[in-house]
Amino acid sequence: MVPNYTFESFVVGASNEVAYQAALAVAESPGCRFNPMFLWGGVGLGKTHLVNALAHALLARPPRRRIACLPAEAFMNTLIAALRQDQMGSFRDRFRDLDVLILDDVQFLAGKERTQEEFFHTFNALHASGRQIVLTSDKPPHAIAELEQRLRSRFEGGLIADIHPPTPPTRLAILMRKAAAQDVDLPAEVAALIAQRSGPSVRELEGALTRVLATVVLRGAPLTTALVETLLSPVAPVAGLLSVEAIQARVSQHFRVSVTDLKSHRRDRSVTFARQIAMYLSRTLAEVSFPSIAEKFGGRDHSTVMHAVRMVENKRTHDPGIGQLLMTLENELRTRPAPSRAE
Repeated sequence: MVPNYTFESFVVGASNEVAYQAALAVAESPGCRFNPMFLWGGVGLGKTHLVNALAHALLARPPRRRIACLPAEAFMNTLIAALRQDQMGSFRDRFRDLDVLILDDVQFLAGKERTQEEFFHTFNALHASGRQIVLTSDKPPHAIAELEQRLRSRFEGGLIADIHPPTPPTRLAILMRKAAAQDVDLPAEVAALIAQRSGPSVRELEGALTRVLATVVLRGAPLTTALVETLLSPVAPVAGLLSVEAIQARVSQHFRVSVTDLKSHRRDRSVTFARQIAMYLSRTLAEVSFPSIAEKFGGRDHSTVMHAVRMVENKRTHDPGIGQLLMTLENELRTRPAPSRAE
């Protein structure tokens, strides 16, 4: 486990608040709620930090628990070694007697038939005995190619929470927290420029800060916006990034309701369902925070969007028809130009 990856050092914002709160709940009562817990999001967004924080919190609280926190690749390598040395009994005892299993980057299991088979039985043994399972991936279960259906269905049987790129306020908070940890007084204007000239992930943000601070130390240069402009090039906008407006237009066309209705406070069942789908897709396909989505849907409270996302995630898990509908809309949005908006 990474020593400094704790809840205290994790910066919470609109992009990760659901995942963070879920991890806290699991730390309080492992095996009781959100089992399994499946966290997904792009590279460098904090999934590994969050599950390490969960492991640290569990180890710090009585009773003493047997916890394994490791990458899926390490699980596979351990399995291969056990097979070669004819020690499968020891391997199974090691993993099936755990109180908590945290497996990072489970998408690595895709296509590995023997590893998936063994993990399937390990998962069943732990889950049946009420032990906590926590998984992370760079994509949701339904999008992991070459993952056995029986594993996919088990991954989807608990809480699925996503982590998105941090919003501008969260990016600033991360920079300030990282700088403070190094006893550096980071001027607000310098932090703002570093955030502006960094990539979308937390890892890229931290890397940019490290480069700036290293230059300050090694060259004795003043910590100014001029230095940042010299060291960090402007980040080009991401081409083809989906907008909430494009998603609203596509959903409007599919459900034959107007975009005005999606933004309104009408509560007809058909309009409400279409609105929830549009909010869910805005959250999962566009890099937009809950408050920003709420604003684009008639100025609602962000908790309304959070509720809609949870509702659709639950329906996707338990209703194959909803899952197919969402996959169709996602594919259309990724491969076709948005239709004209129907007001």
